[in-house]
Amino acid sequence: MSYPMKARHLGTWALFGVSLSASVVLLLAWILLTPLYIAFFGPATAAVLLLAALFLPKISLGTVPLPPERVLASLGYRLRLEGFQVQQAPGELIVRLGTYAATKLRVRGTRDGSETLYQAFATSSGWGTLIFLLVIVWTAVAAFPLIAYLWYRASSFATRRAGPLLEDASALREIPRPDDIAAALLEGLAEGHRLASDAYDATRTTYYDLLAIVLFLAFATWGLFVVFLFLGLADWEPTARIRAASLLSILPGAILAVIPMWYLRRRYRPSLLRHRFWAGRLQEAFNREALRRSPEAAEPSAFELLAEASQELPTWLEAVRRAGVSADPAAGFLLLVLLLGAWSVLSAAWGWTNVSGSFAALLGTSGVVLAVAAFVFYRRWRIHRDAELNRIRDEWRRRFAELRTRMDRFLQDL
Repeated sequence: MSYPMKARHLGTWALFGVSLSASVVLLLAWILLTPLYIAFFGPATAAVLLLAALFLPKISLGTVPLPPERVLASLGYRLRLEGFQVQQAPGELIVRLGTYAATKLRVRGTRDGSETLYQAFATSSGWGTLIFLLVIVWTAVAAFPLIAYLWYRASSFATRRAGPLLEDASALREIPRPDDIAAALLEGLAEGHRLASDAYDATRTTYYDLLAIVLFLAFATWGLFVVFLFLGLADWEPTARIRAASLLSILPGAILAVIPMWYLRRRYRPSLLRHRFWAGRLQEAFNREALRRSPEAAEPSAFELLAEASQELPTWLEAVRRAGVSADPAAGFLLLVLLLGAWSVLSAAWGWTNVSGSFAALLGTSGVVLAVAAFVFYRRWRIHRDAELNRIRDEWRRRFAELRTRMDRFLQDL
């Protein structure tokens, strides 16, 4: 290793302390020295600064005299054996640490071998919760403990779990042989469990997003009926009018809420149960294989289970694809900001048409640029997402084909 673990740990805590102190000072300055409307946005701004200070740096875990591919393969395999969900991409690993936290491990080649760096990260649920707290603005104060929690989980995992794995270079060399069937089964079960869990999360996110839209439309319908009925009961006393309009509007609002909610539950509940069933089934099989236990008489072998999971793979990937930007809250938030900005600028341009034609044209051009930027960003994001899903599908098929070849060769040698 290039330097002691204690020095790295002290450095990360120093970064955390300085960032938190600066955010608190900035927050107090906004509250005490600036107008009220700026103080209102102070917590959200300070939270964003703290998030950037803790999540953007890439902190080194040290250097080992091995090629990057060997380090990535060994780290991924050993972390999966310890029960972590690991997503592997070119040059990096994303390790899930519960519902909200995650760590991104990057490996890059150096003169002395490979340097491993870690970066605080979050799951889709973690990013979605953070964005929600920051967008609402007055809930931004609650983002501070969540940011600190996510950073602590990521830093603690990197220094206490991933770091010790890198300290033993000889253990990193002892990766499974290409013909090790048991290791291939474990990796296949771990990857299947991750994909089934991702499909469950994506389907649940889509379901909740549609429920939110239905409730919003139902509330809007109730409000419109209240206005129309209030205006229609012109001869009534105002208090009685608003009371009667509110009560009579409940029925259409409830109808617009209950029927779509019943339909959404009927449509998505079977998929949710199936994805959760497969995630649990693959997790149990992984635990059984890791402990070298034989399956019960009624249970399929690990290879048979992976063969069945291969049939489910298109469904899992399609669930993630259908979720769209809902499965990537950070991209969804940026797309929403661009669209809202385009709408606001174009609306302002329309209002300025009778005041200043040149200024209205300038605003209109800016709005069109923002709209085009939103379209280009979404298109590029979709292409990248589809390419990633195709890579995962091809990688799964390649891994399963190799495993089947090894199994056939093993049976022939018996």
